[in-house]
Amino acid sequence: MSARRLFLTLLAAVLIPQAASALATEYFGNAPIMPSQWGLAPEVAGVANLPTRVYWYEVNGSPSFYYRGDTAALNAALRAFAKLPDKDKEIHLVAGPGETKDLGQKKGIAFDWSVHVAGVLEQAVGSKQPIVMIVHVTVPKPPGKPDETAINALIADLDHPAFATREAAAKKLRELHYTGVPYIKAALKTTESVEARQRLEGLLTRLKGIYLPLTELPTGVTLLGPQDVYERHVARLRDPADSVRARAILGLAATRGNRPAIVKELEKFLAEEVNHDALRCAAIAAATLGADAKPLLPAMKKRIATSNVDVSQAFVKAVNTIEAAKSTPSPTDTEKQLDAIETEIQKTVKELRGAAKTQ
Repeated sequence: MSARRLFLTLLAAVLIPQAASALATEYFGNAPIMPSQWGLAPEVAGVANLPTRVYWYEVNGSPSFYYRGDTAALNAALRAFAKLPDKDKEIHLVAGPGETKDLGQKKGIAFDWSVHVAGVLEQAVGSKQPIVMIVHVTVPKPPGKPDETAINALIADLDHPAFATREAAAKKLRELHYTGVPYIKAALKTTESVEARQRLEGLLTRLKGIYLPLTELPTGVTLLGPQDVYERHVARLRDPADSVRARAILGLAATRGNRPAIVKELEKFLAEEVNHDALRCAAIAAATLGADAKPLLPAMKKRIATSNVDVSQAFVKAVNTIEAAKSTPSPTDTEKQLDAIETEIQKTVKELRGAAKTQ
């Protein structure tokens, strides 16, 4: 689901208004980006040139950067992002692994977080756009209540005089994976033994994936969870700027929000929208909903008769996709896991906002 979200983000960038032709370039790997060549501020170039970058592209001067790494690497990126002088910067937390495609739509690119910078043209054709960092949380909180006493005993054994005891404790703590994280973090605040600290830090370093409790979210940056993003997209469907509405309809379909509610918004959008690029985005958005979008088929088939060839073709493809899609009667284990991650994200965002208000 989150992979689809970023794929749609790429499409939204390509489908900019007809005010200018889309000039796009892309680069794989992490070769240095020269700020002067692309008109980037030095601080933005610092974020762009982090060693974890695996891919980037730009469309009409609006670059998007994609990164791959663990939570420690993400924290380094978050610190760099927080230092950007721009007042308008946001961090969006989404559930599930990230994946996008190259501009030719042939090669899949896995990533863990991305940064999008709106260029001069994109700012000109729409409302003011913030610099956005999208973080993909991939590891759910372990279920059940951990044995706090047993875990703390193992942590204490990391400082035991006997080497065999220290090794055995480290092995058992490794087997706990993410369950031991809060206790390890607490122990690092008080442990003075150099070896014990190294073992504790090593336990955290070994963990793979992006885990929210280990993520060091900065203060002073607007933080959005899944529900916040959903509500923003709904609000922007009525924006006077065509490009904003186009991005909003794509973004709405890519969220994991209430499907019937999304279908209703799409139905209203199809009935009212007149901009060709926004309509093409609506066709793509409907297609991503699969069988859930079948109530939209009558309205979509009417749009096929439009005089604009690009819009007509977009709806032909979307209708074919939806008609061939099969319903999934019950949530899969993966969807349940993503639901759990989203719930945790929204709870964390709410807590951080509450803490910020009291400061």
